Amino acid sequence: MPRFLIALFALTIGTAPVALAAGGGGGGGGTRDGNRIQASFTLDDGDDSEDPADSHGTDDNPRVIILPAIVSPLVEDDRLRGYAYLQVRMMVREGVDAWDIRENAHYALDAMIRASHRESITSADGMGIDRDVANRVWMAALSEQFGANVIESLAISSPDTRLIRR
Repeated sequence: MPRFLIALFALTIGTAPVALAAGGGGGGGGTRDGNRIQASFTLDDGDDSEDPADSHGTDDNPRVIILPAIVSPLVEDDRLRGYAYLQVRMMVREGVDAWDIRENAHYALDAMIRASHRESITSADGMGIDRDVANRVWMAALSEQFGANVIESLAISSPDTRLIRR
């Protein structure tokens, strides 16, 4: 029995390179599509009328840094009403090394969370966030973290609000 297993193992090892070199069983015709790369980009048509805030939505812009979810407390009359979960996209100013900022994005996230705990960004009704206040507070925190004129703008997503029920 051990000789049979050794012979079977040797045959399996010996035929494996032949099976792997066959090119896959994907179809006839002699063409192989498994290793093709699709280039999906567009050329700039010279139209500069785009709003800079709109470019926050593009995933192919290397100056846009998408931060993980930020949790911000919702406070009204010095009472915790709940939490807002937001996603923020930072636009790095042109001429600044965006990859350096991207590598240190965890510090930006920490600075923004701390800033929103120090100064309330809750809307007047206590049910969400005030985007103008959040933008001002977070831009100040990012200026402290990275320096002035490094982050050009912020795009704040619609918050997912979770209120505390009492």
